[in-house]
Amino acid sequence: MMLAGFAPVLSTACGDASAGTIDEDAVLGEILAFDQGGFTKVNAAPVPSAHVAARVDIWVTAASAALYLQIDPPDYSTPVAFPEGATIVKRHFADEAATMVDGFTVMHKGPAGYAPAANDWWWARVNEDGSIAVSGDGGGETQLCVDCHAPASGTDLVLGVDPADHAP
Repeated sequence: MMLAGFAPVLSTACGDASAGTIDEDAVLGEILAFDQGGFTKVNAAPVPSAHVAARVDIWVTAASAALYLQIDPPDYSTPVAFPEGATIVKRHFADEAATMVDGFTVMHKGPAGYAPAANDWWWARVNEDGSIAVSGDGGGETQLCVDCHAPASGTDLVLGVDPADHAP
Protein backbone atom coordinates (compact mmCIF):
# COMPACT_ATOMS: atom_id res chain seq x y z
CA MET A 1 0.00 0.00 0.00
CA MET A 2 1.46 3.38 -0.96
CA LEU A 3 0.85 6.52 1.02
CA ALA A 4 -0.41 8.71 -1.80
CA GLY A 5 -2.83 11.20 -0.34
CA PHE A 6 -1.33 10.73 3.13
CA ALA A 7 -2.37 14.11 4.57
CA PRO A 8 -6.06 13.82 3.64
CA VAL A 9 -6.30 10.37 5.17
CA LEU A 10 -4.66 11.52 8.38
CA SER A 11 -7.11 14.37 8.74
CA THR A 12 -9.99 11.93 8.44
CA ALA A 13 -8.23 9.43 10.68
CA CYS A 14 -8.65 11.83 13.52
CA GLY A 15 -12.38 11.95 12.99
CA ASP A 16 -14.56 14.95 13.64
CA ALA A 17 -12.76 17.03 16.26
CA SER A 18 -16.08 18.03 17.80
CA ALA A 19 -16.95 14.36 18.24
CA GLY A 20 -13.50 13.59 19.68
CA THR A 21 -13.13 10.26 17.91
CA ILE A 22 -10.42 8.28 16.14
CA ASP A 23 -11.11 6.32 12.96
CA GLU A 24 -9.02 3.26 13.85
CA ASP A 25 -9.36 1.74 10.38
CA ALA A 26 -7.94 4.87 8.74
CA VAL A 27 -5.03 4.98 11.19
CA LEU A 28 -4.33 1.28 10.61
CA GLY A 29 -4.31 1.81 6.86
CA GLU A 30 -1.58 4.38 7.27
CA ILE A 31 0.57 2.54 9.79
CA LEU A 32 0.60 -0.67 7.79
CA ALA A 33 2.42 1.28 5.07
CA PHE A 34 4.74 3.18 7.42
CA ASP A 35 7.88 2.09 5.58
CA GLN A 36 6.62 3.15 2.14
CA GLY A 37 6.71 6.92 2.61
CA GLY A 38 5.20 9.58 4.81
CA PHE A 39 7.05 8.28 7.89
CA THR A 40 10.65 8.81 8.99
CA LYS A 41 12.69 6.15 10.78
CA VAL A 42 14.26 7.88 13.78
CA ASN A 43 16.65 5.22 15.09
CA ALA A 44 19.81 4.03 13.35
CA ALA A 45 19.45 0.37 14.39
CA PRO A 46 16.83 -1.58 16.34
CA VAL A 47 16.82 -0.52 19.99
CA PRO A 48 15.85 -2.50 23.11
CA SER A 49 12.17 -2.33 23.93
CA ALA A 50 10.00 -2.23 27.04
CA HIS A 51 7.16 -3.65 24.94
CA VAL A 52 6.45 -7.27 24.14
CA ALA A 53 9.36 -7.19 21.68
CA ALA A 54 13.07 -7.78 22.09
CA ARG A 55 13.90 -4.81 19.85
CA VAL A 56 12.05 -2.13 17.90
CA ASP A 57 12.52 0.28 15.02
CA ILE A 58 10.67 3.56 15.47
CA TRP A 59 8.92 5.43 12.68
CA VAL A 60 7.25 8.85 13.08
CA THR A 61 5.06 10.79 10.67
CA ALA A 62 7.51 12.86 8.63
CA ALA A 63 5.97 16.15 9.77
CA SER A 64 6.63 15.20 13.42
CA ALA A 65 10.09 13.64 13.12
CA ALA A 66 11.95 16.83 14.08
CA LEU A 67 9.79 17.15 17.22
CA TYR A 68 10.48 13.53 18.13
CA LEU A 69 14.24 14.00 17.73
CA GLN A 70 14.19 16.96 20.17
CA ILE A 71 13.47 14.53 23.02
CA ASP A 72 16.59 13.54 24.98
CA PRO A 73 15.64 10.74 27.40
CA PRO A 74 15.62 10.48 30.31
CA ASP A 75 15.54 14.30 30.51
CA TYR A 76 11.97 15.27 29.66
CA SER A 77 12.26 18.86 30.85
CA THR A 78 12.30 20.51 27.40
CA PRO A 79 8.61 20.74 26.44
CA VAL A 80 7.50 19.07 23.23
CA ALA A 81 3.88 18.91 22.06
CA PHE A 82 2.83 16.81 19.09
CA PRO A 83 0.11 18.02 16.69
CA GLU A 84 -3.13 16.24 15.96
CA GLY A 85 -2.46 13.49 13.42
CA ALA A 86 1.08 12.72 14.60
CA THR A 87 1.68 8.98 14.61
CA ILE A 88 4.50 6.95 16.14
CA VAL A 89 4.94 3.33 15.02
CA LYS A 90 7.22 0.92 16.85
CA ARG A 91 8.01 -2.05 14.61
CA HIS A 92 8.51 -5.09 16.88
CA PHE A 93 11.18 -7.73 16.47
CA ALA A 94 10.83 -10.94 18.49
CA ASP A 95 14.56 -11.63 18.60
CA GLU A 96 17.68 -9.73 19.64
CA ALA A 97 19.07 -9.95 16.10
CA ALA A 98 15.97 -8.06 14.86
CA THR A 99 15.23 -10.54 12.09
CA MET A 100 11.80 -11.86 13.19
CA VAL A 101 9.10 -9.18 12.85
CA ASP A 102 6.24 -9.36 15.33
CA GLY A 103 3.69 -6.57 14.97
CA PHE A 104 3.65 -2.98 16.16
CA THR A 105 2.78 -0.60 18.94
CA VAL A 106 1.22 2.68 17.89
CA MET A 107 0.55 6.12 19.33
CA HIS A 108 -1.72 8.37 17.26
CA LYS A 109 -2.51 11.93 18.39
CA GLY A 110 -6.25 12.52 18.29
CA PRO A 111 -8.19 15.77 18.35
CA ALA A 112 -8.15 18.01 21.42
CA GLY A 113 -10.42 16.51 24.05
CA TYR A 114 -10.27 12.97 22.64
CA ALA A 115 -8.52 11.53 25.74
CA PRO A 116 -7.38 14.29 28.11
CA ALA A 117 -5.84 11.88 30.65
CA ALA A 118 -3.68 10.44 27.86
CA ASN A 119 -2.78 13.80 26.25
CA ASP A 120 -5.27 12.87 23.47
CA TRP A 121 -3.21 9.89 22.29
CA TRP A 122 -4.78 6.70 20.92
CA TRP A 123 -2.70 3.63 21.80
CA ALA A 124 -2.65 0.23 20.10
CA ARG A 125 -0.86 -3.07 19.88
CA VAL A 126 -1.28 -4.26 16.29
CA ASN A 127 -0.61 -7.80 15.12
CA GLU A 128 1.51 -8.50 12.06
CA ASP A 129 -1.63 -9.12 9.97
CA GLY A 130 -2.98 -5.65 10.82
CA SER A 131 -5.56 -6.79 13.35
CA ILE A 132 -5.74 -4.88 16.61
CA ALA A 133 -4.78 -6.88 19.70
CA VAL A 134 -5.42 -3.99 22.12
CA SER A 135 -6.38 -0.37 21.56
CA GLY A 136 -7.83 2.56 23.39
CA ASP A 137 -7.62 6.03 24.78
CA GLY A 138 -5.30 5.24 27.68
CA GLY A 139 -7.94 3.59 29.87
CA GLY A 140 -8.65 -0.09 30.39
CA GLU A 141 -6.00 -2.30 28.80
CA THR A 142 -4.13 0.75 27.47
CA GLN A 143 -3.78 2.33 30.94
CA LEU A 144 -0.45 0.51 31.15
CA CYS A 145 0.72 2.57 28.14
CA VAL A 146 -0.04 5.86 29.86
CA ASP A 147 1.47 4.68 33.15
CA CYS A 148 4.72 3.66 31.45
CA HIS A 149 4.92 6.93 29.49
CA ALA A 150 4.03 9.14 32.50
CA PRO A 151 7.68 10.13 33.20
CA ALA A 152 7.61 11.86 29.79
CA SER A 153 4.74 14.19 30.69
CA GLY A 154 6.86 17.18 29.61
CA THR A 155 7.31 15.71 26.14
CA ASP A 156 3.65 14.87 25.51
CA LEU A 157 4.09 11.31 26.90
CA VAL A 158 6.61 10.50 24.16
CA LEU A 159 9.72 8.75 25.49
CA GLY A 160 12.03 9.38 22.53
CA VAL A 161 15.28 7.65 21.64
CA ASP A 162 18.72 8.38 23.05
CA PRO A 163 20.46 10.81 20.66
CA ALA A 164 23.31 8.31 20.26
CA ASP A 165 20.77 5.96 18.61
CA HIS A 166 19.28 8.54 16.18
CA ALA A 167 19.23 7.71 12.50
CA PRO A 168 21.91 9.57 10.53
